[in-house]
Amino acid sequence: MKDQEQTDRVIVYWILGIGLTGGLLLGHGVGWVGSAQLHTVMEAIATLLAAVVGAMALVRYYSKKESLFLLIGAGFLGTASLDGFHAIVTSSYFKPMMPSDLPHLIPWSWVASRLYLSVVMFLSWFVWFQENSSGKTSPIAERSVYAGTVFFTLLSFLFFVFFPLPAAYYPNIFFHRPEEFAPALFFLLALIGYLKKGHWRTDNFEHWIVISLIIGFISQAVFMSHSGELFDYEFDGAHTLKKVSYICVLAGLLINMHAVFKREVTAASDLGILNQQLEESEGRVRAIVENIMDSIITIDEKGTIQSVNRATEQIFRYPAEELIGKNIKLLTPEPHRSSHDRYIQNYCETGEAKIIGIGQEVEGQRRDGTTFPMDLSIQDLRLKSGRFFMGVVRDITERKEMDRLKTEFISTVSHELRTPLTSIRGSLGMIGSGALKDPDQVKDMVDLASSNTERLINLVNDLLDMEKLQAGSMEFNLLDLNIGELVEKSLTLNEPFAIEHGVTFKLTSSIEDATVYGDSDRLTQVISNLLSNAAKFSPAGEIVEISIERSATSFRINVSDKGPGIPNEFRDRIFGRFTQADSTDARKKGGTGLGLNISQAIVEKHGGVIGFDSVEGEGSTFYFELPERIRTATAQANSPSEISKAIRAEVPDGGKILVLEDDPDVAKLLSIMLEDNGYDVDIAYNAHEAKARIARTTYAAVTVDVMLPDQDGISLIRELRAEENTHNLATIVVSAKASTVRREVVAASMGIIDWLDKPIDQSRLLSAVQQATFVAQRAEKPRVLHVEDDVDLCQVMTAMIGDTMDFMCAHTFREAQRLLLDEKFDLVILDPGLPDGDGLDLLATLKVSEEDSTPVIIFSSDGVDRETAVQVEAALLKSRCSNEELLDLVSRLAKNGK
Repeated sequence: MKDQEQTDRVIVYWILGIGLTGGLLLGHGVGWVGSAQLHTVMEAIATLLAAVVGAMALVRYYSKKESLFLLIGAGFLGTASLDGFHAIVTSSYFKPMMPSDLPHLIPWSWVASRLYLSVVMFLSWFVWFQENSSGKTSPIAERSVYAGTVFFTLLSFLFFVFFPLPAAYYPNIFFHRPEEFAPALFFLLALIGYLKKGHWRTDNFEHWIVISLIIGFISQAVFMSHSGELFDYEFDGAHTLKKVSYICVLAGLLINMHAVFKREVTAASDLGILNQQLEESEGRVRAIVENIMDSIITIDEKGTIQSVNRATEQIFRYPAEELIGKNIKLLTPEPHRSSHDRYIQNYCETGEAKIIGIGQEVEGQRRDGTTFPMDLSIQDLRLKSGRFFMGVVRDITERKEMDRLKTEFISTVSHELRTPLTSIRGSLGMIGSGALKDPDQVKDMVDLASSNTERLINLVNDLLDMEKLQAGSMEFNLLDLNIGELVEKSLTLNEPFAIEHGVTFKLTSSIEDATVYGDSDRLTQVISNLLSNAAKFSPAGEIVEISIERSATSFRINVSDKGPGIPNEFRDRIFGRFTQADSTDARKKGGTGLGLNISQAIVEKHGGVIGFDSVEGEGSTFYFELPERIRTATAQANSPSEISKAIRAEVPDGGKILVLEDDPDVAKLLSIMLEDNGYDVDIAYNAHEAKARIARTTYAAVTVDVMLPDQDGISLIRELRAEENTHNLATIVVSAKASTVRREVVAASMGIIDWLDKPIDQSRLLSAVQQATFVAQRAEKPRVLHVEDDVDLCQVMTAMIGDTMDFMCAHTFREAQRLLLDEKFDLVILDPGLPDGDGLDLLATLKVSEEDSTPVIIFSSDGVDRETAVQVEAALLKSRCSNEELLDLVSRLAKNGK
């Protein structure tokens, strides 16, 4: 309570005490004389008020038991009985039954009622004082309080009935009724006690109790003690004040009960909220327990299962109803099963813990009798309902298997690394020492170092490919490919491997026109893996057969060997990581056990499937199937072989190339590769030197390392694009971070021809440089991409455009997206209705910036909305556009796009 409100209450107490005392002085001698009838009515009201106060106090006591309300309730009920007696004694009906007359009976019955109430009020404080002093709060005996009330009330009645009463008035002394000071004294003591108690500062009920005690004291010590006769001013004033004091207690009770009920309502509401939160919390905990991957089991002291979660059913393969009520040793294999009960008993008796509270790796037993390794953690739960144990079980079978595979993998990779490194170091050491005089011997050592270098590169590539596949970051450069040509190329590449293992690769059947949509390098990787595996596991002198078959919608490539076949127990995990039929084969045959896993991922990325057929002791056939790609005239015109022929025809003498590379060794290697193929090469070791050379010399193309000492390669390329003289300079990124940076840059907007990772693939480097010089010579010809799934319409458009433009077609969303990301076009003709996506989603790729965006013509059977129309240069309906109008628009926009 605020200090001001406390001060206000003190002021009220003083004003009340002084005001009531002043009231006696003002009314003394006014000559007021009441009557017996008025007295009876007033005391009947007092009786009713006292009874109501007593009843409400007891209601308050039984709603929330506090000794104060019990004493006040019983006290006021006793007071009501005495007040009732005081009221009826004025009746002439009872006068013959009393041994005393009214002038004696009325004053003394008043004193009895007031004395009883004052004593009760004093006791209500004294009980609190005793409890507060001792520090012990013990409930007061209800029967004692009620018995005391009944006893005092009956004693008073009997006293008044059987004993004559002494004189009540003494007119010769100042205080005419000195007996009134007895209740006044107890009222005063109770008042002092409650004021010292101090609860009146914050408790509204005790505030009204204090007011009632002040009035009670004044009525006794000031008014009634000065009453000279029955029914005078002081007599009736004291009776009136008595009822006012009752009303004050009643007011305090009403306020208190309202506050209590309000708190109960709030508490009930809070309890409801808490219950709801508890239910939600229990629901969350239950959901966690039921959906957690670990098994949670509770048992009692006898080992009987009390509860299990869903993971327990999955791990141990028992339904819950078969476990609950059974002994936990059901899930424990021998020899631990027999001693399990004894262990629990020993722990409960001695507290000696071997597993409880510690956790360790143990074996569990499933329903089918198989055992498995598991981590077990047990906690001792001491609840009111008893003692329980909670076990958390984690199946670590996979972890154990991964640990085994990791160990084998590390062993295998260590071997695969050390063996070629030893060969490389030995061969280079022999050359460097000058011990080899014969050039043929030197050549043999160089070949040995080169082949082992390739072996190391393949190992690193396998590890990197595995990581890329796991992260989903492996990129695929999808084109129309002739799978027959791809198989023949792979056979040629792997011929040295066949010779090394003494086997022969033989293409038994092929299909001339077998087109798939795929990444040439990645599919070559798959074929090479199958060929190398077949060669490694085939006996010397055997033939490894390769065939290509056509089904209704796909092509199947088979690689058959006469090796030992695949063991039955290994077949379900042959495509896993780091897996080999026998880990010891890794030492004899080589390899990391990653090849088939990577091959499977590559084939599945192409929408195909990979599998095998095997008979132990006879051999195996590994195969993969790829969906057939429908060939079109446009696709054939843009195949890699056709482009290569055109490049060689138009650029027979190569061109001048700038190599921008900060590593001198890598720069030298690049220049040798290019110079050996007829190119004139300059080298720049930083961006500043490159800019100076480009300003002085005209280059057909430039190779750029992303990581340069003075500027990053991508920002340099952007600078070149911004300059008018170098805007069309063909660029090839050669960097160890090429694949990473490629995902962050829109290549088409920067004119980047290709992205080459280190170590450098010489054939791909030359292909990229040839394409760059070819593109540079055709730079004046507008490039147009027609995105259209209708093959016939593409052929018509190709015929209409003729040789005036460099015209390409894309029949799917994915194909168009790849071309737009990798190449630069001066105009795009777009049909939104594509079989694998919405063509309008390509607009975001085309609008690189306000200054550098590709013009777009929407050429569709359906109209477009206003929002789409404002993003493109024209929107034409196929049914309403003539050939002349279309050709004119394409020519104009393509030239503007240059």
